[in-house]
Amino acid sequence: MSVLWSLAWGCVSFVTLAAWYRWQLPKLLRQQEHAEPVPTDESATEPVTEVLPQPAATQPKRGLLLAALGCVPLACLCGYQAAQCANSPISILKLLLAYCVLACAALADVKFFRIPHPYVLTLLVGRVLFLVPELIFTYEGTLSRLLSSVVGGLGCMLFLMLVSKISHGGLGYGDVKLFGGLGFLCGLYGAAYTLLFSCILCALASASLLLFRKKTLKDTLPMGPFVLLGFVVTVLLAMY
Repeated sequence: MSVLWSLAWGCVSFVTLAAWYRWQLPKLLRQQEHAEPVPTDESATEPVTEVLPQPAATQPKRGLLLAALGCVPLACLCGYQAAQCANSPISILKLLLAYCVLACAALADVKFFRIPHPYVLTLLVGRVLFLVPELIFTYEGTLSRLLSSVVGGLGCMLFLMLVSKISHGGLGYGDVKLFGGLGFLCGLYGAAYTLLFSCILCALASASLLLFRKKTLKDTLPMGPFVLLGFVVTVLLAMY
């Protein structure tokens, strides 16, 4: 059964990535083009969109292949481990939804340094929808799980908003809302351990880049990929 769940996670993650490159990426590119300032110099003859680097738009198949090579094997590992440790199929499906959303958020953050609102909304709506089968099939403990979701969502948002204020925008509000949605879907422990591991991984990556002089202290890193990796570590260690 664990192997079947592993294959299911791999297939669903690949379909999610393919859908992101097919529909979400062009939409985000259009939004970026509209957000670019229009040049006021009348002598400027070339449109702004021609000078914007768009490797993912010109090479979607290559981008999908690279994303699949990175995300699908991790999804298979997480699916296998979740089937071994999760207490119900509903919990496995919640983790799968979180993984797919975080994978899309990681891609968007790498390419555009932003996390669109629909990703957070998907986590929130997903938690509400999963509440119905929980009440039907796993009624015992539903109240404690719901309390964990509320505390996890609000607690993560309030804590990270404070961190963002103290760091003067070092942590974007997109990341804050993403962790809030993750806490609401997966509960306090899942979000807290994901935050812990993602911060550790981000710190290690930043230190390595600074050590090899690939980045400076003024440069920023997208947090989305580290959130995804932190979630993977959390699932593999069954700390949710």
